[in-house]
Amino acid sequence: MELFKISDGPWEKFYDGKTQNSDMEIYTNPESMMLVLIYDKENGKVIGAVIELFKVFYSQGDAEHFVETLPRRITLINRHDGEKRDNKFLLLASEPTYATWNEKSFLDETDKLLKALKASSVLIRDVSKAYDLTLTDINNADEKAKGIFFSEPLVIPLVAESAMKEHVQATGYDALPKSITKGEVILGLTKDRQKIVEPLAIFSKSIVIDGGEADRKRVMQVIAESALLSSISIVIFDGSNSFDGIGHPTSKRDDLRKYELEQEPIGFPVKKFDAASELKVDLSVTSPAGFAEIFGIGENVVSKIIISTIEKNRPASLKELIAKVRELPPGDEPSAFDIGKAVRVLTLIGNTYPRMFDGHNNIGAMVKSGTRALGKANIINISKTDERLTLLISHNIMSSIKEYFRQGKASGGMGFMVLLPKASKIHGDSQKILEKEINTMLAEYGKIGLGFVLSEDKEIDIPQDVLKEVEARLNIVSGNDVGVQLSGRKSYRVLVRPTLSRE
Repeated sequence: MELFKISDGPWEKFYDGKTQNSDMEIYTNPESMMLVLIYDKENGKVIGAVIELFKVFYSQGDAEHFVETLPRRITLINRHDGEKRDNKFLLLASEPTYATWNEKSFLDETDKLLKALKASSVLIRDVSKAYDLTLTDINNADEKAKGIFFSEPLVIPLVAESAMKEHVQATGYDALPKSITKGEVILGLTKDRQKIVEPLAIFSKSIVIDGGEADRKRVMQVIAESALLSSISIVIFDGSNSFDGIGHPTSKRDDLRKYELEQEPIGFPVKKFDAASELKVDLSVTSPAGFAEIFGIGENVVSKIIISTIEKNRPASLKELIAKVRELPPGDEPSAFDIGKAVRVLTLIGNTYPRMFDGHNNIGAMVKSGTRALGKANIINISKTDERLTLLISHNIMSSIKEYFRQGKASGGMGFMVLLPKASKIHGDSQKILEKEINTMLAEYGKIGLGFVLSEDKEIDIPQDVLKEVEARLNIVSGNDVGVQLSGRKSYRVLVRPTLSRE
């Protein structure tokens, strides 16, 4: 049977046979695509065909975790060749569609699938850069890998089953999920089922209050997803591991449809940091007075020695700080005894928190988007840190982000967003130096392209100097029923939509 002359050819026949008593053909092209046709016949004559396309990649790296985060239809084949080499092949699928057997219908449908598959291919290539993964078109892979794939006996039944079991009405894909475009938030529906869509910028200084913790977390995640879909990376200071699901697509596809959401579930690029073991308290950006206060050194000569030495030298590590203190010339003040006591205090801190004060955090890597299409979620796990480290690390990261943007290393609209699910744990006491400085930073964030979303039980738990900067208040009435108060706008109620990623 002659194949209509579709684009992106030449298409060469790879397989001709049957699946479930239906005739099937598979073609390949130079762009590492496979075209699967399962023919619909009537009285021996072809009247139509189920069409599905696959893009084939040779994968090197952690393909398993990568595939779990994507909303696309992907098949992963792992073939061990007996030489300590795993050969992984990733088959990215279009949606199957049905075309009547005439040239115009066939070419129209295949053209749609080709465009959608190319867009999806670009997206997953971009997303793969955020993982330890290399994707190579199968036609560009080494000869051994190509030979293994094209001789793999599972390929034919896998692609055939995919086309046969799926619904044949085409839906197509865009490079980004439908209905959410850059810079907007689809909040949900009003009670009379009107869709509420707001500019993302409106929520760049927002608080989520009242209701239960899970209800507040859902609202925060909806805003976070919208930022990520706008290529804006975020950092979440998570004390309960409640945001881990943001890296995986939700399984509640039917719930999305109930809220008239056209886009598919999606998992976002995620980097999780264990604050107790993977992050540092960078002394070069730490408040010297806050450092002395949080360790209870007091207002005395020893405190003055430590504060002035940090201010003057901005040491890269606690070891360097101790060395600088030892170099101080003794006199009436500080005396040799005072200097020695300062050294002992700093040594004790170092012994209590070994290696915590040695090094810098890669803020640039946090700020950068996960891909051209998606931002990256940086989840900082503070569930294992004590009160001192939680405050020191939070202040350190937020201060470093502020400095990064202040220096103009990132600019142009909102470039980053900070989420504090339990805000009072980090900045609830405005009398403490570090917490007061965090509040001041939050008030300044909007001026340098940074956004924040804070969550608390009650509005009274959020410091007044931060509340003065808030432009959006989302208070939980009950469950997903939320009251929205926006600066200069009339208040309204909305039933907040389900999340695209796992709650």
